[in-house]
Amino acid sequence: MANNRLDFQITLKNQSVKDLHEKNRSGLLVRSAINSVCSLFPDLALLTNTTFAVRYIKDVSDRGAKVKTFFSVGRSQNQFSQNEIDSIKSCIELSIGTIFNVVPSQFDWQSSICNHAVFQIIKDELFDASDKIYIPRFLKASTDSNLSSVIDFMEDNDSRSTLEIWLQPYQSANEQKRWMQAIRNMNEKLKSLNSNRLSIDNHLADYDKYYSCQTTPPTIFRYSIKAYGEKQGYIQPLLIALRNIALSQDSTNDCRVESLSSPSGALVKVGSFAIERSEWQNHSLVKVPIKQESKPIKQGWATDGDGSLDIDNLFAPGINLQQIINAHQNNQALPQIGSQSQGQLTPSQGGQIAHTQSNQKPQPISIEDMKPLHQLVCFEEIQGFLNLGVSTKGGANFPDMFTIHALINKFGHLITEDTYVAGIDRDGNPCISDFSKLAHRLVGGMNGTGKTNYILSVVYQFLHANPDREVFMIDFQAGLHYEYTIKKRKNVQMVTTFEDCDKLLKKMLEKHFERRAEMTTYEVRGRKELLDAGIKQNAVLLIIDEAFYIKNAERDFKKSIESNLNTLAAQARVTGIHILYSTQTPTSDVIDPQTLNNIGERVLFAIESAADSRRIIGTDEAYELPLIPKGRALFKGSDRLPVQIATPLVPDEVW
Repeated sequence: MANNRLDFQITLKNQSVKDLHEKNRSGLLVRSAINSVCSLFPDLALLTNTTFAVRYIKDVSDRGAKVKTFFSVGRSQNQFSQNEIDSIKSCIELSIGTIFNVVPSQFDWQSSICNHAVFQIIKDELFDASDKIYIPRFLKASTDSNLSSVIDFMEDNDSRSTLEIWLQPYQSANEQKRWMQAIRNMNEKLKSLNSNRLSIDNHLADYDKYYSCQTTPPTIFRYSIKAYGEKQGYIQPLLIALRNIALSQDSTNDCRVESLSSPSGALVKVGSFAIERSEWQNHSLVKVPIKQESKPIKQGWATDGDGSLDIDNLFAPGINLQQIINAHQNNQALPQIGSQSQGQLTPSQGGQIAHTQSNQKPQPISIEDMKPLHQLVCFEEIQGFLNLGVSTKGGANFPDMFTIHALINKFGHLITEDTYVAGIDRDGNPCISDFSKLAHRLVGGMNGTGKTNYILSVVYQFLHANPDREVFMIDFQAGLHYEYTIKKRKNVQMVTTFEDCDKLLKKMLEKHFERRAEMTTYEVRGRKELLDAGIKQNAVLLIIDEAFYIKNAERDFKKSIESNLNTLAAQARVTGIHILYSTQTPTSDVIDPQTLNNIGERVLFAIESAADSRRIIGTDEAYELPLIPKGRALFKGSDRLPVQIATPLVPDEVW
């Protein structure tokens, strides 16, 4: 069914948020989406009737409630046809969908907007009454604006709120012709002023940006940037934060945050530009021509305010410039062209070309002609506001907490002797860990983030797939976290001292060499081929928890432990001995680089160092993970792309 607005909810795909911002692609994707939609409407009336908006909406007055991100395409008059709806959906999905999930939404954002407090960002404008100068500040977008902090700001306050960045393609040829001429005049005036009074070069460069803008595809837009909410003391700082993030530091003073709240309680129109500086009402300032003409107007020719010939809209269809020149030279009259509109030409008696309104001079170019500029932006100005921000909080498909039983009930069919479910991504999909692809894994994270619980989840699923398999645990904190597991699972063994750790690793090496010798005897290269020959070698899980204690071991034990770990990490994949190496501090002095190089899978909970996060998983995001809810981690498996996951809770009673 056709309608006049299409809303798409935007959520992040399984990618690192930090990586997304470093690539700085989201604003370019929005720009691509807008251009591709505009290309659907070659009819100027349809194009100028189309609007675009990015909205961030928190419609629940709870601290920490999730902010929803929407991209909207609307039509201020008439409705979209079904073909247009299908084409718009395709354009949005092809553009924004390369990074984000794009889901058509029926969310009634208009009814959710609270108008108790409304603020708006407007470009600053320089008026100089003495010299008749007007300069609209050109916004300088921050190319690396990260709107995730704005999302966090909204979610950390117990207030309903909405941010809106609204755009409408500007295609007014008549207006544009006037302000472009006014810009030319203003440039000449600025060049004639004392450069000590104004930063002439900067202002000229800003004007040139507008002057050089092309309209196909649209690069100039009417714009509105507003925040709506319940509390003025919250909405104003929110919009200031948005301004400071979206603009470069030397440009934040080039725009202002102004209140639109009405004392009478009247609603502020969504997607409208409401604030206007008082100088526009000063007729003595805005009506006076920017420069006085010194050259006399050529008799018989319509002219612009600067005395140049007005070529645009000069002739009626079928009459060209050469015909006019010939008529003038031959003293011949041509049929009348046009009607009473200023600047058109008609033949007078004797073939002379004169103004239709002989007693009315062309309207001079004045500051007022540049008034549309204060409501317009180029893509380059608005870019920083268009870098999409999305909430990283869990939604319906990314629960704050779920148990190992719930996970097995839903995804138990995915648990095999080679695989287990590491966790659930934000789309509700299981992330699978596969021993056959990556034999060993590193688990890191601060105390209290869910690291130990994750290890128990791995052990539980490892034995769920095959209860006869063995698990060996090394825990230098006396095994306090695993006492229930050890008591109820006889095939889970624990050591807690450096001496016993050294003995266990030597035992694992012996098992490895025995298994490799068995494969040599049967002339096979792996356990699967050995099983085909009738010999079964169950996989073994070796867990080293609180591994940072190894650096405190006596020299001989430390050397032996690290050497044996390196050998197992390098060779034991083929014999089915899998290492899970866990530490609170995954620093280079805790994990031997040779060991780390042989550990393909990494799972990082919140850690204290952005540098360690980058070294272990390639992004800062583990440093930015929330402490609450517990169990959030970055999972980097065989596809080499870090994915944020929620991990299952393993209660003591399951053992």
